[in-house]
Amino acid sequence: MSSTAVRTHAQRHPAFAERLRADRENRSPALTPVEPFDWRVAAEQLERDYPERWAVPEPFDFDPQA
Repeated sequence: MSSTAVRTHAQRHPAFAERLRADRENRSPALTPVEPFDWRVAAEQLERDYPERWAVPEPFDFDPQA
């Protein structure tokens, strides 16, 4: 939903506007980044938290003569 649609809906429906205002006031400040985003930190966290999906695989030892 676009921001224009949200504003229009809020203007037409006071209950929606009130809920929107309450949600904005109760937003957690922890969702705001404290420092600049570094993709390397995010990649390390993904590798650590979900190794089956994001860990770098071990090098494949292939011997074509075998």
